[in-house]
Amino acid sequence: KSVNLIGETKETTIIDGEKKGNVIYVCGNGVHISNFTIQRGGEGWPGAGIFIRSSDNVISNNIIKNNGEGIIIMDLVSKHNKIRKNTVVNNTETGIDLFNADGNIIKENNVLCNGGDGITIADAGSNTIEKNVLADTIYLGRAYRNIVRDNSFTENGVRIWYSSGNKLSNNTINGKPIVYLEDKTDVEINEGAQVILVGCERITIKNLNVSNTCCAIHLLFCNECTVEENILESNSYGIEMYSCKKNLIEKNKIFNSAHDGVSLWDSYKNILKENTFKNNRRGITLARGSSMNRILSNNFMENEMHAIFYSSFQNWWLRNYWDNWKLPLPKPISGTFFGFPWVQFDWMPRLKPYEDGGRE
Repeated sequence: KSVNLIGETKETTIIDGEKKGNVIYVCGNGVHISNFTIQRGGEGWPGAGIFIRSSDNVISNNIIKNNGEGIIIMDLVSKHNKIRKNTVVNNTETGIDLFNADGNIIKENNVLCNGGDGITIADAGSNTIEKNVLADTIYLGRAYRNIVRDNSFTENGVRIWYSSGNKLSNNTINGKPIVYLEDKTDVEINEGAQVILVGCERITIKNLNVSNTCCAIHLLFCNECTVEENILESNSYGIEMYSCKKNLIEKNKIFNSAHDGVSLWDSYKNILKENTFKNNRRGITLARGSSMNRILSNNFMENEMHAIFYSSFQNWWLRNYWDNWKLPLPKPISGTFFGFPWVQFDWMPRLKPYEDGGRE
């Protein structure tokens, strides 16, 4: 038997969790919850405003705020749930979190100012995320066959981690399109608010000016692509590459990244040359076995940390300018090798900055 919980008005009908666990826990099927303010669940996970572990529920027209997480939909038993026309705001962690849950619809919600991602799809497939308005990120992690369409971001955009087979279309950041290509070859991209490539080859991304995204340019399982002459400023990440080979990152200006200017994960034989990294938290991060990459003739200026590596080896650093190195000697680059402190070297560091990218 279905249960309907309908408040009088969402602004004045309040369910307060008093910071103790989940405010509402839905374990039966066919529950309809509308017209409430649902607030003050427990801090962190799983102190959710609404925690769903069942199917065919409708959560609509609520204000869900000041919880650890806004809404959690969890486990394979959670299917065919509809989350519509809610305002999910100021939660400590994720706004709407789908974990190991398939076949749900997240539609026409306002998702704003949450501490983590706006909407997370993790280990989940065949969900539809559409017509939401977000200031937070949509994150897909090990996510497959999901549809993400017609969403409007004021900033941030989409991040993807080891996911494929998803369909992303007609998503925008401040009215500019998010470019998403999967399994494409021989395309040139020269406009877009954000670029995401999955399983692509020989794509050229050129002359973009991208700011205020979670990641300006994101490559996953991509080979022989070129990213050149872009200006990437005030993003969380400038360029991220996962499991990529033989790509060229050249003549870009990457400034004011909250995390990394460029990060490589499990990526091999890429060339990063003639770029300028300035005022980033980290200029370059090489991680998770990223090896045999060449980092040549770049400017590293005023970054909190110019470069770091984690369990990444046989990388070649040469003729880069480092503003904290003034000696005509090899420049050490600190990192770790399977947990132990390790050092790589720029064997011939340049002692004055390149005036135009990294060209002599």
